[in-house]
Amino acid sequence: HAETFINAYAAFLSKSGKVTTPRNVEIIKTGTHRELEPYNPDWYFVRMAAVARKVYLRPRIGVGALAHWFGGAKNWGVAPQKFQKAARGLLRHILGQLEKNGIVETVVLENENGQKVTAGRNITSSGLRELDRVARGLAAEE
Repeated sequence: HAETFINAYAAFLSKSGKVTTPRNVEIIKTGTHRELEPYNPDWYFVRMAAVARKVYLRPRIGVGALAHWFGGAKNWGVAPQKFQKAARGLLRHILGQLEKNGIVETVVLENENGQKVTAGRNITSSGLRELDRVARGLAAEE
């Protein structure tokens, strides 16, 4: 299941010691639709694991699509709720950390004018190996 995999991979990321969290991780909100910061002290690693899983499932996914996926309804009081995207800066930082650790890579394509443009992120072969190792460990436990 997705939740067990995400929690297991988040534990793996936090134990690895390769990931540097933002210095204000205790007070960061995950989006404008949230009133408070997350309660889980390891929320950054859980979000990083969820992003890595989402990039694995949907190759060439970009920051905007991830922001839409992790977004939610904002409570406007007596006014009707409205959908708000998640914090894109946080997602960019997470993707940067995943790229630094060799789990994710940026896809660069050439358009008709000969200019190079980014076209989302993909899982690298070493990142795929790492995700598969965690998934095999979960399958062996069951």
